[in-house]
Amino acid sequence: MRRTFLIGIAALFVLLCIGGVSAEGMAELAVCTQPSSPDVSDTTDAEVLSGESSGEIGIRDVATFPFGSTITESQPSRTFQFAVPSGVYNSIQVDMKFYRVDGEWSDLRLKLVDSNNRILAQDDGPWIPFTENGERHVRYDQRLQEGDIYRVVVEKISLAGDTWFDGTVKLQT
Repeated sequence: MRRTFLIGIAALFVLLCIGGVSAEGMAELAVCTQPSSPDVSDTTDAEVLSGESSGEIGIRDVATFPFGSTITESQPSRTFQFAVPSGVYNSIQVDMKFYRVDGEWSDLRLKLVDSNNRILAQDDGPWIPFTENGERHVRYDQRLQEGDIYRVVVEKISLAGDTWFDGTVKLQT
């Protein structure tokens, strides 16, 4: 009886270990094979951003691209496109602020997407609605190549009314 119990415990332990590894492998696979988002594949309405570069070339490069618009029921998504300027850039930081409508918050999603429609970073906002502060932030840390195209996508999840937002894309070393 005791031997059967110990074998059962050992088998359970083996299953848990293998199951944990399998689940971890599946999570990695899910991240690696994430399909492109259908709502960001159409770039015909993308607004092309122009920005400015500053810093010492090759030492401390910084490029900024301001953006802003209004999300409405008739236009529930806005896309802004930018190209990496000359310089050395190792990260993209996108900060966005949006504002209350009649004392209520809209629920907006912020995405950073590459030219292959792959979502690189996404902020859906807080899980608990009363902690909403009207800000979204995404960051992507990767060596950027001059001329590569990236897009910032702002989407409505729920809307309190026409919602104004503005933000900044910042590339830096």
